[in-house]
Amino acid sequence: MAYSFKIDDDSLTTAVRRVALDQIDTALEEAADDGISEAERIHQLRKRCKKLRGLIRLVRPGFDGYAHENTAFQDTAHRLADVRDARALVETCDALKAQFDDQLYANAFSTIRGHFEKRAKKVESAPDLGKRLEEAADTLRAARERACLWTIDPDSAESIAGGVKKTYGRGCAAMKAARKTPTGENLHEWRKRAKYHWYHLRLLKNTSAVAKAEVDPASDLADLLGDHHDIHVMGEALDAAGEIADADTMAAFRGLMRARQEMLEAEAFRSGRSVFAEPPKVAARRLATYWSIWREDAA
Repeated sequence: MAYSFKIDDDSLTTAVRRVALDQIDTALEEAADDGISEAERIHQLRKRCKKLRGLIRLVRPGFDGYAHENTAFQDTAHRLADVRDARALVETCDALKAQFDDQLYANAFSTIRGHFEKRAKKVESAPDLGKRLEEAADTLRAARERACLWTIDPDSAESIAGGVKKTYGRGCAAMKAARKTPTGENLHEWRKRAKYHWYHLRLLKNTSAVAKAEVDPASDLADLLGDHHDIHVMGEALDAAGEIADADTMAAFRGLMRARQEMLEAEAFRSGRSVFAEPPKVAARRLATYWSIWREDAA
C-alpha cells in the first residue's frame, strides 16, 4: 500500500497505525522472501525502518511512545548497516564511472571497484547474516504488537504541525550550516533532515495538490545529498584501504570524486532554496491546515 494517509482513515491515530502496520508487514514479507538475496532483503528492511521513523516523527509531539519506538527502529536498521554500506561502495564506483563514462576507458578503475566488490561479497556471505535478519524480523514483530495500540494525542492537526515544525526547522538549520561550512558531515546532516521532510510530504500528499507537488522536489534533494554522502563515505573507505591501485589511478579517481561532489553540492543548494524556502512555523501551519481542511471535507 502507498506510504500516505488516506481519506477513509477515520482519525490520525488510525492513519498512523495503518501505515505502520503496512510497513512492518511488508518488511516481514520481504525478509522471508527466498526469491531475493539476503543482502537485498536487508536493504528493504532497513528502508522500511527509515519510513517508520519518518512516520512517528511526523506526529512526535502527540506520540508518547516516540522515543522508545524510534530507538527500536533505528537500532534494528543499524545492526544491519554493514551489509548495505559495503554494497553501496560498489554502487558508488559504478555511478561515478557512469557519470564520466565518455571521458574514461572501458576498464577504468576496475581495480578499485574490484576491491570493494570483494569486500561486499565477504560481508554479504557472513555466516551470521541469516540469524541477524531473523533477529531484526523478531524485533519488528514485537513492534507490530505495540503499533496496534499506538495513540496520537492530540489526535489533530496540532500533532502534525509540531512534527513538521521540528523536522522542517532542523532541515533549514542544517542547510544553513552546510552552506556556511560544506563539510561531508554537515551535508549528511542536511540530507537526513531533507529525507524526513520528504517522508512527511509523502504521508500528507493526499491532503492537497500543493503538498503532492512538493514531494518530487524534496525527493530529488534527498537523492542529491545521498549521492554526495556516498562519495564522502567512499573517500573514508579509500583512506582506510590504503593504496589499492597505482598512484595515478587513485589520484584520477579522487579527482572525479571531488568533481562529482562539487556538482552535487551546487545542485543541492539550488534545490534546497525552494524546498526549505519557508520559515518553519509557516510550513508547519500550512501543511497542518491542509490536513485539517481535507479531514473537514471528508466529514
